[in-house]
Amino acid sequence: MVLRRLVLSALLVALLAHRAASAGAQPGTKGRIAGDGADAKYWLAKDVEAAIVINQIHTLEFYKTQGEPGMDLGYHLKDIDDALAKLQATALTLEKKGRLVRTRYNQPVTAVENEQDVKYPMFPDKNIAFGRDYVGKLTKITVDDGALKGREYYARRLVDRNHVVATDRAWLKVPGMKAVPVSEDQKATGQYWTAMAKSDSTASAQAYIDGNFTQVAQNTQCTVLTLSSDHNFALVRVKKDGLDHDYWVLAAAASLDAPI
Repeated sequence: MVLRRLVLSALLVALLAHRAASAGAQPGTKGRIAGDGADAKYWLAKDVEAAIVINQIHTLEFYKTQGEPGMDLGYHLKDIDDALAKLQATALTLEKKGRLVRTRYNQPVTAVENEQDVKYPMFPDKNIAFGRDYVGKLTKITVDDGALKGREYYARRLVDRNHVVATDRAWLKVPGMKAVPVSEDQKATGQYWTAMAKSDSTASAQAYIDGNFTQVAQNTQCTVLTLSSDHNFALVRVKKDGLDHDYWVLAAAASLDAPI
C-alpha cells in the first residue's frame, strides 16, 4: 500500500507539472534556467533587444543540427554559419557592455511578468524569407540566489523548478525499491507502473516480462532525452556496464537532486 501511494503521488505530481509548464510563466512562477543541457551556456539579458540576440543564436543552432535543407527553403548551411558568426560576435560585445550576463545551469529564478512572444528574423543581415518573422519566447525574471540575487533580467526559457525536462541531468530514485525498474519498451513501462499503482501484482509481473525490464541502481545518473506526451514517463540515457543505454522510466523517478 505504501508503494502504491508513492506511485500514485508521483504520477499526479508529474501530470500537474506538465499542466503548469504548458500554461507558460506568469508573475510569481518559480522556475529555473535550463532546457539546453547541463553543460550548455546560459545567458540572461538586461533588455529585450539583447535577449533577442540569444534567441536568434539558439534558433540558428537548432536549424544547423538539421543539416542542409532537403528542399529549397531559400537558405543553406553556409547562411546559418555566417549569421551565427555575426550574432555570436554581437553577443560578446553585449556581454562586455553588461547587457548580457552568463548564468549557471539550474539557476533558480522567479517570473515577474507574463511570458511574452517576440518576433525576430533568423537571418538579420540577409534577404532570406525563411524565418523572417520567427517567434520566440521571453520572460522577465528576478534571480533568486547567487551573485545576481535580486536583479531583474530577461530569460529565453524558464522551466519547472522541480521536475525534469528534456536535456536535464538527473538521478534515478524510487523510494521503497532496492533498484529502479527500466525498460526499452515505452508501452510496457506504462503498463507496469499503471499496474503498480493499482497494486495488481499479476499485471505488473506480466508487464515486467513483456517489457524485458532490467534494473539500475538507485541514484544512477542519467540524461533525460524526451518525455511521453502526458509527461508521466521519461526516456533517459544511463551508463550500464560501461555503455550508453536508453530506457523508459517513471518521469517522477528522475530527480534533479544529486545524491549527498
